[in-house]
Amino acid sequence: MARFTKADAVNQALQSPLIPVFYHAEEPYARRVLQACYEGGVRLFEFTNRGPNAFDIFTDLQQFVEAEYPDLLLGAGTIYTVEEAERFISAGADYIVQPVIGAEVAALCQQYDLAWLPGVSTLNEVYQASQLGPRLPSCFPPPSSGPTTSRPSAPRCRKCALWPPAAFSPPPKPWPPGCRPAPPA
Repeated sequence: MARFTKADAVNQALQSPLIPVFYHAEEPYARRVLQACYEGGVRLFEFTNRGPNAFDIFTDLQQFVEAEYPDLLLGAGTIYTVEEAERFISAGADYIVQPVIGAEVAALCQQYDLAWLPGVSTLNEVYQASQLGPRLPSCFPPPSSGPTTSRPSAPRCRKCALWPPAAFSPPPKPWPPGCRPAPPA
């Protein structure tokens, strides 16, 4: 079961708002990324349920975190169903991230006093999610124009802080010599 409560997760997210979102099919590589993030100051880390080995890798990472980084909260992301949530909660997930708003998963997290971070992209979804209990809905997909995209909704939802996830992506490759992008139309 989780080592932290919903309040612990929300407080940590508000203190240290960078929450990496990551998946890799090989546990040693995922562990190295988690270690690097921790060494860089990250204290919340989301491992996503996006591959056939995700649960097994999450379980290994959770055991590693408990032994080596007891102050790190390891969350399970890309959770759609109650069954997925139950499975990851039983493996020790410290919070659950859903790319959708699922009332059943919200209720399960409430039952375990776990933070539930549903994905929201409109003011309507922020309101709908807030009625189910989260104080930290996740902007999903992440705003393409940066954190200011979420600001117009902030005054209308005073009880919610919006969390734009930080997804890892490779840096762009440089253009080959003699080539350049087309000018904007």
